[in-house]
Amino acid sequence: MLRFAKSAIRRLIFGSILVTTAASAQMSITSSAFINGNPIPDPFQYNQGPPGQCTGGNNWSPPLAISGIPAGTNTLAIQLYDITNPWLHWYAWGIPVSGTSVSLPYNYASTMPAGTQANNQFGTYGYGGPCAPPDGQTHFYLFAAYALTITGTTEPTDNQLTAAPQADLLGTRVYGQTVPWSSDVIFVNG
Repeated sequence: MLRFAKSAIRRLIFGSILVTTAASAQMSITSSAFINGNPIPDPFQYNQGPPGQCTGGNNWSPPLAISGIPAGTNTLAIQLYDITNPWLHWYAWGIPVSGTSVSLPYNYASTMPAGTQANNQFGTYGYGGPCAPPDGQTHFYLFAAYALTITGTTEPTDNQLTAAPQADLLGTRVYGQTVPWSSDVIFVNG
């Protein structure tokens, strides 16, 4: 988890995410629910926070589309991390790949096989959506997708993640913010 935080912060310069390898320049991650760098809608917010904080969400993982997946990739791993206040919200692996793109529907995390997600820092298993604390700051949430050559549902090592081609998607939340969403509204990320 610490490795992820350090690499994510190194790639963030002046609010822009920089691509670190030629392979990851071809791979991208987008969401039809929000545009890169913009607020993550309410249904994807954590819903088990303290009273008055993060209680309006459904705790659904957002729809994600990963494209430009390099040849030889067998599985993906995904992490969601609050880079403003270092906090792991989601770490999943063993997502099967056949081809150069994968589309994950909203709430995909709830359908993943047992043993393919870690406990988040809320202390719960699987996805724990954004939950900005009442600190007055905009919190930046980084979705990172890793293209792995390993097969099956074995959790990747830190070395495997560090060496893997990676794509990033950035979302934001502010305490008390309301961001409605409808599955009928689709954003085209460019």
